[in-house]
Amino acid sequence: MPQMNMNNEAIEDLDYNEQLAAATNRLFEILRTEESVLEFCDEVLSLLQRFPKAAGRVSFQGGIYQNLLHMACRNNAPISVICALLTAWPDGVRNTPIGRSYLPLIDAYLPLIDACICAKSLPTIQLLVEAYPESVQEKGRTTKLPLQHALDNADVSCEIIEYLVRQWPQSVDYGDRRAVSALHQACSSGLSLSIIQFLYQQAPHFIQRRTKDGDLPLHLACRQSRTSIDTIAFLLNAWPESIRERDCRSSTPLFLACTHHVQNIEMISLLLNKYPDAVQTAGQIAGQTGDYRHRTLPLHQVCKFSAPLAVIQMFVTACPQTVRSQDYAKNIPLNYLCMSSMSAMGTHCLNVQPLDGMLPLHCACETPIASADVISYLIESYPVAVRVPDCHWRLPLHIACNQATALPMETIECLVRAWPDSIQVCFNTRSDFNKGLPLDLACASKCQPSVELICLLTNRTPPLHFACTQTCTSWIPDRMATLKILITKFSKDGMVFHDGKLPIHCACYAQAPQAVLKWWLEQYTDSIHTVTTDSGDSPLHCYLSSRAISVFSHTVEDNSDYFSAVQYLVAQQPSALYHPNKMGFLPLHLAAMHDDSLDVVFYLARQNPSVI
Repeated sequence: MPQMNMNNEAIEDLDYNEQLAAATNRLFEILRTEESVLEFCDEVLSLLQRFPKAAGRVSFQGGIYQNLLHMACRNNAPISVICALLTAWPDGVRNTPIGRSYLPLIDAYLPLIDACICAKSLPTIQLLVEAYPESVQEKGRTTKLPLQHALDNADVSCEIIEYLVRQWPQSVDYGDRRAVSALHQACSSGLSLSIIQFLYQQAPHFIQRRTKDGDLPLHLACRQSRTSIDTIAFLLNAWPESIRERDCRSSTPLFLACTHHVQNIEMISLLLNKYPDAVQTAGQIAGQTGDYRHRTLPLHQVCKFSAPLAVIQMFVTACPQTVRSQDYAKNIPLNYLCMSSMSAMGTHCLNVQPLDGMLPLHCACETPIASADVISYLIESYPVAVRVPDCHWRLPLHIACNQATALPMETIECLVRAWPDSIQVCFNTRSDFNKGLPLDLACASKCQPSVELICLLTNRTPPLHFACTQTCTSWIPDRMATLKILITKFSKDGMVFHDGKLPIHCACYAQAPQAVLKWWLEQYTDSIHTVTTDSGDSPLHCYLSSRAISVFSHTVEDNSDYFSAVQYLVAQQPSALYHPNKMGFLPLHLAAMHDDSLDVVFYLARQNPSVI
């Protein structure tokens, strides 16, 4: 509620001119909102009776000069207020300035247009028209008739439209800048069936007229989400051939309904039954760059907008071959269903790889990920899909683990159960996205994975051991981030043997770079003094026993990085140089056997010259 500047008692303490100015300001304050008009209606009537000249004052609002009558009409003031304003200033209905108010008010619009924009009070409109009958024909600066303004209001009553048309029947021949008649505009606004019927009766020939953009009334109605099925049925009965006509974008009424009324089974069924061949008629949709793209069938649209199963079945039954049709993006309808977490089509198109090399299973794993039932259905229909990478070399499991929301345990379990080895497959060997295992992607997601999900993605292997063992091309920050998350959930596993090894041994077997080894030994200092229970290898033995590709760095073959890691391990545990493993090999023996660089061999020899 706005703060009122002055009340009646305060106004009386001023001289007349000051009182008039104060009363005018007070009236503008009250008439500014519909709520304040109703609350202070009696005060408005009292002020207008005492200061009738206030009705002729204007205020600059909304980029134009308005008087009190404009504001009262726009904010649905009671009829008593409208009558009082017209009594105090009869010329206000014509927008004629009085007194000192000779301002560019003529370029604005009539109070009747304000009342039609509001479109809530038929008595107000009748009073304004009776006071100035020619106002129904005037447009003002808006270039729109009062009838056209009323038709823009989705809540306008049929009584208001009928009254305005009867005052000037020719008004039905006019539309706004795009429409060519009142009927087109009513269809575009999604108005009630009674209004559509009335306007059609006044000018039936407009049912076959197109707008400047090439749209028929039926096209406009199908494009408006507020349109009822009764309106569509009436327009079809009025001109049955309109069901076959295309709009400016080559879209049939059925195609438009599949975009804007996809949940209305009865409307889709009505249009489909009237013109079954429309299921094979492609329309156009707006592209990301503003252009319009061809080759999109109605079936693509209903799948894209998550239509009910009954709607999809109607289209598939009407034309089964459309399930294989690709749209402008080379997507088949099933791809859109999977993106919408649905599965309602046959299995014969599950092996089609359209845009980005994504199968329907890949699409179903995208955010938001489909339910476990959908994933299971797609896997059962085409089991090989779990092993097929897309153009980014991502398996469906990689996509499922890289979600912006909480990772669904049941859905990911379906993918792992279908191909258990997928948890050890790294993705993205040819692109610039983040690299790593499904475990890395799950830990990098916005919602950290649960303990149960981590155990699932590590095949019940202790997660720290698994993360340090698996070889992939992951950058150091990616795997380090995974380890930091795992260590908060499984901190005790850092000193637990699994298959005879600690995680530090696994990291050394995988030849982790020095930065990773240093970070690990900061967490578990005593692990540097341990040996594997099966082979008796110290961390230094483990590091020298394999020249496999590192789990942590693609630069592992750089001898300088390898050499620095060996030096670091020797510095942390010098005694490892003199202790053989269970097979009797010293670190120097292992380095020499595995064709290590001469720098490493000579370095170890200098550290333990007695062995030479």
